[in-house]
Amino acid sequence: MASPSNQRINRLTVFTFLWASQALVHQDFYNAWIENNNVWGWILTIFAVASISFPRSQAFFSLMLLSSLIYNVGKWPFVVNHILVESVLNATILTALLISFLDSNAAWRDRSVDRFVPVLKASLIVMYYFAILAKLNYGFFDAEQSCVVVMFDDLIRRLPFVSKSYFTLQCAIWGTIAIEFAIPILLTFKRTQWIAILIGLAFHFMLGLIGHRTFSALAYSVYGLFLLPALTNWVNEFHDRLTQRFGSKRLATARAVFSVCVAATATLLVVAELTGNDRAGFGPFIIYRIPWVIWISWSALIAFAYLNAISKQSHDPAETQAASGAKPRFLWLFLPLVFLNGSSQYLGLKTETCFTMYSNLRTEGGINNHLFMPALRVAKYQDDLVEILDTNHEKLKAEYIDKDLFITAFEFQRFISSTDENFYVAFNYQGQRDQINKRIGIKNDHPFAVPQNIAIRKLLYFRPVPKDDRSPCQH
Repeated sequence: MASPSNQRINRLTVFTFLWASQALVHQDFYNAWIENNNVWGWILTIFAVASISFPRSQAFFSLMLLSSLIYNVGKWPFVVNHILVESVLNATILTALLISFLDSNAAWRDRSVDRFVPVLKASLIVMYYFAILAKLNYGFFDAEQSCVVVMFDDLIRRLPFVSKSYFTLQCAIWGTIAIEFAIPILLTFKRTQWIAILIGLAFHFMLGLIGHRTFSALAYSVYGLFLLPALTNWVNEFHDRLTQRFGSKRLATARAVFSVCVAATATLLVVAELTGNDRAGFGPFIIYRIPWVIWISWSALIAFAYLNAISKQSHDPAETQAASGAKPRFLWLFLPLVFLNGSSQYLGLKTETCFTMYSNLRTEGGINNHLFMPALRVAKYQDDLVEILDTNHEKLKAEYIDKDLFITAFEFQRFISSTDENFYVAFNYQGQRDQINKRIGIKNDHPFAVPQNIAIRKLLYFRPVPKDDRSPCQH
């Protein structure tokens, strides 16, 4: 016997659970909000826990999206690639929820889903295409410096039965290229999306094991949108079977216990961080540590649900859930932001947070190691470099002098103008030697000591630049 219609689990409820889960993965991994006692980090975590525990509550979900936007935009530009895009996706979802609610239509939940789902799916595909485009460079195929080798070393540390040799490294490099080509291409076409998801589940599980579970969690959550009608139907059928077997009262009790467990787990991780036990492990899982065990368990749950949805979808490909008729319309305007972000490094703009993560791509300092993409110069940021010669500031010394790296003039100005400490730095810039002495409370009129425009400062972020033609593995 099916559940009453007013108790049916809708598509938005399913996605709320998925999206709140990936938000908590990010909060656990990037947990500086605990040490810094960032109020928006705490608020985001509370609403993420509430959204997982009560996924039918769109008030909790909306507040989670809003707090995530405030928290992450406040950290810009010092976030990683997918967190920047997560902010764009959160804005898309929140806008869809708002305009659908204002429709004064009883089906506003379905209307909001129909509005944001196409944009989120297209955004993920664009991210994947830019990620593989960035890897088509000479450095990525060079086993001496390829990021694949760095990640492979981390993998065999956790899987000691895998050997490291020239053959296995070449397999890892070309296998990565093949997989990262296959996923976006297969996701582009409706008939092959389920194959892409199967590949992606395994690929991102492996990435999660070697420390990249945040991007994997985001990908897992958006994968659910490609299966959403079948996934929602399967969730309802599974719920009905549980109700028939255990009864609605026991199921309600189980949901309450689950909510307590979610809150308790989040509290455990916070306490572990505060007490310095966040990297503790136990028994055979000691190398994976507690967060890894949680990641493995969550990945297994997601894979179980998605495999059932794929199986159901493959047996009945015509199966769909009634659409509301709502269209994304102006929400498509969020997609060019994702595209512009991915194009940034090729345009001479920022080199961080632009989907070139772990790709060995090099476009700075007059060098372009891409196989075919030109390094255009709509701005000179990537070639406007400063060589730090001497300093008593430990961060500048450790990150640039000791590593023999240039710093872009933009990042140098950011550092000089925003660091309120006593220090000096001697440097070469545009062929001239110069020195700056910073003193607390004393105004410095040097051009590099002048604060930058806040909007530009929030949007642009640059990596250190090697002094030779190397293309080392960087984020």
